[in-house]
Amino acid sequence: MSSKKIISLFFFLSVQVLFAQEYYFNQYHVEQGLSNNTILCSMQDSRGFMWFGTKEGLNRFDGYFFKTFQSDPELNNGLTTNMIRDLYEDKNKNIWIGTDQGIFIFNPFTESFSIFSDQILGEILEIQGDAQGNIWFISNLTAYYYSLENKKITELEVNNKHVTALSNVINQQVFFTTTNKEILQFSKSTLIRRDTLVENINRHLSIEKVYANGKDELFLGTTNSGVLLHNLQSKKTEILFSHDKNHFPIFVRDINQQSPDEYWFATESGLYIYNRSTSQVKNIQKEEDNPFGISDNALYTICKDNNNGIWIGSYFGGVNYYSPKNGYFEKIFHRNTTNSIKGSAVREITQDKNGDIWIGTEDAGLTKWNTKKNQFSNYYPSDNNSKLSHTNIHGLLAVGDTLLVGTFQSGLDFLSIGSDKVIKHFDSEAPNTTLHSDFIYHIYRTRKNKILIATGRGLYEYFPKTSKFALLSVVPDYIFYTSIFEDSNENIWLGTWRDGLISYSQKDNSSKVYRHEANLSGSISSNRVNRVFEDSKKNIWVATDGGLCQLLANGQFKRFGKKDGFPNNFALAMLEDDQKNLWITTSKGLVRMSIDTYQTRTFGTENGLLTTQFNYNSAFKDAEGYLYFGSSKGLIRFLPKNLNSAQSSIKTPLYITGFQIYNESSTSHESSPQLDSSIIFTDKISLNHNQSSFSIDFAALNFYASQSIEYAYKLEGFDKDWTQVKTNRKAYFTKVPPGKYTFLVKIAGNEFGENVERRIEIEIHPPFWKSKFAYFVYCLLVVLAISYIYKSYVRKIKARNRQKIILINEKKEKELHRAKIDFFTNITHEIKTPLTLIKAPLERVIQRVGEDPSVSKLLNTMDNNTNKLVELTNQLLDITKLEVHGFGLHFEQKNINQILSNIIRNFELLAEEKGIRLTFKQEQQIVAEIDEDSLDKICTNLISNAVKYAQKEVTIVIKLNEEKSHFIILVKNDGLIIPYSERNNLFAPFFRLKQNIHIQGTGLGLSLAKSLTELHNGKLELLESQNHLNIFYLTIPLKKLK
Repeated sequence: MSSKKIISLFFFLSVQVLFAQEYYFNQYHVEQGLSNNTILCSMQDSRGFMWFGTKEGLNRFDGYFFKTFQSDPELNNGLTTNMIRDLYEDKNKNIWIGTDQGIFIFNPFTESFSIFSDQILGEILEIQGDAQGNIWFISNLTAYYYSLENKKITELEVNNKHVTALSNVINQQVFFTTTNKEILQFSKSTLIRRDTLVENINRHLSIEKVYANGKDELFLGTTNSGVLLHNLQSKKTEILFSHDKNHFPIFVRDINQQSPDEYWFATESGLYIYNRSTSQVKNIQKEEDNPFGISDNALYTICKDNNNGIWIGSYFGGVNYYSPKNGYFEKIFHRNTTNSIKGSAVREITQDKNGDIWIGTEDAGLTKWNTKKNQFSNYYPSDNNSKLSHTNIHGLLAVGDTLLVGTFQSGLDFLSIGSDKVIKHFDSEAPNTTLHSDFIYHIYRTRKNKILIATGRGLYEYFPKTSKFALLSVVPDYIFYTSIFEDSNENIWLGTWRDGLISYSQKDNSSKVYRHEANLSGSISSNRVNRVFEDSKKNIWVATDGGLCQLLANGQFKRFGKKDGFPNNFALAMLEDDQKNLWITTSKGLVRMSIDTYQTRTFGTENGLLTTQFNYNSAFKDAEGYLYFGSSKGLIRFLPKNLNSAQSSIKTPLYITGFQIYNESSTSHESSPQLDSSIIFTDKISLNHNQSSFSIDFAALNFYASQSIEYAYKLEGFDKDWTQVKTNRKAYFTKVPPGKYTFLVKIAGNEFGENVERRIEIEIHPPFWKSKFAYFVYCLLVVLAISYIYKSYVRKIKARNRQKIILINEKKEKELHRAKIDFFTNITHEIKTPLTLIKAPLERVIQRVGEDPSVSKLLNTMDNNTNKLVELTNQLLDITKLEVHGFGLHFEQKNINQILSNIIRNFELLAEEKGIRLTFKQEQQIVAEIDEDSLDKICTNLISNAVKYAQKEVTIVIKLNEEKSHFIILVKNDGLIIPYSERNNLFAPFFRLKQNIHIQGTGLGLSLAKSLTELHNGKLELLESQNHLNIFYLTIPLKKLK
């Protein structure tokens, strides 16, 4: 037989015979908060937090919540990739993070990342270090050493071979493995040993993981040859196991030591557990029907925490957590195999004389469990051998070689324990029967071997010799009985479905009924009684739908429920262990209560229970002290002394893990300016007055029993008493007044460590308007207000007086203006009459003079000036008409170019006399609807002023605007520049510029022109000077606007 087959056979046999211990795992996935289900690395830091590296960032776990740190360009937290390959905490408590892009260092104090070195940017396989700050790591298959003290990186000499694995640190030394099967031992950066593996191991051997156990032995995890053990003294290497149950080579990803002799291996074929002293191997793989198994076969990382819990990261199934304490509760539940209990709803449990456990279920009949061989045999009506009458079992009692089986509605079966066949059956339909109820709910044997049967219609006694039943008349026969118990005084206690608790004495046949009274606190808590029990101190305990009750000497009951630490007020069954504790099942967990102190602890699924929903009256204690409890999902068995002695020797650390203001998270200085560092390290928080509503998260880092830990907190200076919490690990505070406070949180009880407490100072600053400085400001403001009011009053009086003066001045100006208008009007009329009388004779003289040129020229000059005077008088009259009576326009289609040309022609002689160049620029002929007389007045005034004040040049431009909706006339001259600040005053009546005061004028022309322009819906204004020219801008619509 070949060596390979021998090895495979050895492995196959060793896996089959390994220890019978069960391994139960809690699973965490993305649904519980993980950023990704692919877990590549894991570690526990010195503070107790668990860390997991994934393909999508880094996760920190406190037992309740995962906090994720990811690369995010918007946050700019220093991390540039989310592929986390390895984790290591150095002596300064910083976390080294190996990624596919080099090493990053996480500062937990600030919760920020920094890159380790720009020289190391390749993929990091492993990082290890020692307490002195020496760091070893593998980057791109190259080995490096880094001294934290001198900040120097050294590439280690490995003969140009690729490095594949790095061991844990032993005595400040590490081991590297290479692609040519060499093992290199380094002390800091010095190579001190080189071993070469023998050729006959595997020619293509590739080592993935190295673990040094400190005993001169190296465990080598390979990619194709399983696990090897290399002895450093003998330099010999042996194969521990190499192939899985399907005979495929085992690919090892990680190695961890659970105990001095037990080693755990994460592989692509599941979890392997190797016992060094016995050489036994156990392989644990994913089982679809086992919710307590591992979640995936591809396992990548194993980490042991400070409570001996094991964390296993998988490629697809997230994190698996194993605690040795999870194994205290042995779980018996339905599996998809023949060797399994068939039912789920376990009701009855008993033990026969052979030590086998019989389990009655409500959904799948009867099961026999051989605990020594861990074999299950199932019995149900369809089974031709047993011929059980019903699948719903509600009563079991082993008497010698016979098992009495009570069913829900099919009477009573007698099963032969030897042959496992039903040998007798009793029901209400049988001829001459003395059993008149088929609903069997409990079967009980007294100290004197009487067999009592609780049914839906009375209490019966069975007589084995005659196979007859007798209805006991000492208690009512119409009552639905649920349970039977005999105390040490031979009193029989009967639980009922809705009629309370009944007891009767077998000595004198006297009976007593205990009923619930709503107004009597000393009465039994409910009339629905599920079980009665007497403890070792002869106390009677009653489990009811209203909680647990203890019967006192005075005949009253002491009630236990939520107020005493129970998960609810619903008790189903109870038993006593050998340490004087009661174990009480409820519909929300298992409660352990001290008989002496009444101190309680509740166990839930996180502690290893199948479910928190237990079944009615389902409890049993065997001869070895094991307790059995049935539930809706199966059965649990445990030895209480193991649980009672399983107190952690490690003090549970407690941290404040979150702080929210109005539900906005503030956990670090990066996310909140209120914090100088991560909330975990913060001792004091300062808040503004508008931040007085906040909440605080806290967590005790006990991963096995995180859901069982109870807390107490208070805000000193605000709360008078401590607030107890369990399911909610958050303290809420609303509208806390300004002041200084201390938030205190502690673990309630001493089960997880005494005096475990955390505190943080919180100062809420008053609003600015309530500060001392504010009150000083208020006083100052009052003084200033008084001063302001006085000064305002004085200013108001002065302003009122100034306003009166302005009104008087305006009135005077109006009167003066009116006087000017009246004066000019009168003068104009006075002047116009003689001018008219002069003009008519003058025109006749001109006609008679004839051809004398010299006389004709003089007379024409006289005529022109006479016309100007007439025009001036007309302007004055127009001004008067505009301001007093309004002005009517007559719009007609006119050639604007022609009108403008005629006006300009009238000024050519005057311009020539003054030596002024008069230029007229026109781009096209423009026709518009205008009042010709008004346009003539407008343009005449503009051109007259331009010629009057020009020095050498006057330019008139006519054009259309871009939209061709208006015509534009620009009149430019090079006279003294008119200040642009006077552009509005310029068009006021009688306004004259000081610089032109020496030039004769009335100040009416521009005012008349602007008024006439506005009557055309046009605009006349002075533009800013360009090229030292004054520019008047006139624009009028081409069509009359309606």
